[in-house]
Amino acid sequence: MHCLAHPDGEKATSRAASNLNIPMGLSTYSTVLLEDVIVERQQGQKNPYAFQLSVVKDRDVTLQWIKRAESEAFFPNQSICPLMIASFLD
Repeated sequence: MHCLAHPDGEKATSRAASNLNIPMGLSTYSTVLLEDVIVERQQGQKNPYAFQLSVVKDRDVTLQWIKRAESEAFFPNQSICPLMIASFLD
């Protein structure tokens, strides 16, 4: 939803988090592809990213989001599985 405040949305937030070496939470409902947000991290920076997971009625969709978050492409060069914060939606 960051694009409501800035055209670069979550990518701009990712750059700022990287510059300050602080963690960033990525929402299930990001307005930018999550993989594109991760790319904005400065080369060599290792600030962690967490994925906020919204559990929806269609559990297959939820499972796809989890698998995506666990993939190397989503969180490259991180030595631990990203934290997933679950919120449940009916």
